[in-house]
Amino acid sequence: MPEGTGQALAVKGVSKDFSGVRVLSDVSLSVGPGEVLGVIGENGAGKSTLLKIVGGVYSPTGGEVWIGGTRLAEYDPQAARSLGVTLIPQEFNLVGDLAVFENIFLGQELRQRFALLDKRRMAKTSSDLLARLKADDIDPWTKVDALSAAQKQMVEIAKALVNENSRVIIMDEPTTVLNQAEVEVLFNAIRDLKAHGVAVIYVSHKLREVKAICDRVLVLRDGNPVGVGLAANLTERQMAASMVGRELNQVFPEKAEPMAETALRVEGLSAPGLLRDLSFEVRKGEVFGLAGLMGAGRTETAEALMGLMKRARGRVSVYGEEMPLGNPARAVAAGLAYLSEDRQGKGILVKSDILENVTLSSMSEYVSRWLIDNRKRRRAAERYVEEFSIRAADLAANLEFFSGGNQQKVSLAKCLDTRPKIIIFDEPTRGIDIRAKADIYTFIQTLARDGLACILISSELEEIIGLCRRVAVLHEGEITGILEGDEINEEEIMLHATKLKTSGSRAPAAAGAEGGR
Repeated sequence: MPEGTGQALAVKGVSKDFSGVRVLSDVSLSVGPGEVLGVIGENGAGKSTLLKIVGGVYSPTGGEVWIGGTRLAEYDPQAARSLGVTLIPQEFNLVGDLAVFENIFLGQELRQRFALLDKRRMAKTSSDLLARLKADDIDPWTKVDALSAAQKQMVEIAKALVNENSRVIIMDEPTTVLNQAEVEVLFNAIRDLKAHGVAVIYVSHKLREVKAICDRVLVLRDGNPVGVGLAANLTERQMAASMVGRELNQVFPEKAEPMAETALRVEGLSAPGLLRDLSFEVRKGEVFGLAGLMGAGRTETAEALMGLMKRARGRVSVYGEEMPLGNPARAVAAGLAYLSEDRQGKGILVKSDILENVTLSSMSEYVSRWLIDNRKRRRAAERYVEEFSIRAADLAANLEFFSGGNQQKVSLAKCLDTRPKIIIFDEPTRGIDIRAKADIYTFIQTLARDGLACILISSELEEIIGLCRRVAVLHEGEITGILEGDEINEEEIMLHATKLKTSGSRAPAAAGAEGGR
């Protein structure tokens, strides 16, 4: 009888080496029809590698994968898909210049007579799928490049749902850019898949979500399976301890005390259809939060400040010097840096190495008499590798083979190499494990204590609450309130985010740096 009979998925003793380095060792697991298996572990534990083997992206060095009783003989994404495996990757796998419906049906297009594409039917089906995900604000005819990161995530999920023959759907960090309401929509979709006998592999660093939606949990540590248990019998603390091999408390460091000097003053920042008359200030040494639901305008505010939005209007001053809008180079020269939420799309060059990425935005610092000082560049990159504990064989290693956490560290190093005065963190812990999150939290507060003004955008309210002295809450491109002190709590933020309660945006000068987004 075949190895995988009775199981939607059976992985038998799978190992994987890259350039002689073992990243997975003898991993075995099984998932039954209608079961949700959580897979957790630190960055670099081998989670994404395992998923890519099941999805046919990588070939294992050893072991076998069985799908619905059939062995995966050819490790190719199309072969895995033909057996019923759909992989939703951690980083978006979308074609930006194609429409939403074209992405959803890519590789499995619907056709009319004479082999013509049935675009109307694909668009209608895509619209129905997006409505099921409560994402009916996404026009299926819109180009993917025009979507926000959260909207792109919904398109990725719709791509998985369009395959009616799916036996196994793999979700790698699916909620990193979703707010709580959107997470619940996703969970309802997963429950619907379970009811139809589809197995789900759910990978997340958000242990609360793993416990809430998963039936069983597999823990990986340094490429080795260290245990499988019932999610109902595991606490978040126990899961975290299993991941790192010791007790680990996720605590936020003490908040930095802002200085009196105003680092950033924003007055009447607007963009047609996106932002309306935003005014706020951020002090030197302050961690200032921008909160709100998807589409509220948080990322748009960051992009407007960084000169990435040509239609933006308003006045922006950095330490009293007015900065022109719509010019990224001038924004960087003025002292702004931006850690994008779209790490691979806008943050780093995945096909390039550490050295190229770290010095990408600061190349002028390494040019003397028209010559590039590569020795100086190398010293800078080596300093960041050591300071951030970036795991890499050498500086020539391409980032496409890095874990999400290490890619984020390189992106952060690139931001800091411009020697900014103000740094905008947009979803800085997206796809980051619990220990790396604690490192990032500490690092943000350290930067603030060193005098940098920090703006934090996060969909995780506990991060906003745990890190920020003041928080501007946005709703549909407007500031509905600027909160501080005891006002910074989940209930108050959500009341403002849904515009059930507004306090208005207090005058920046009177508030001593009231800020918002």
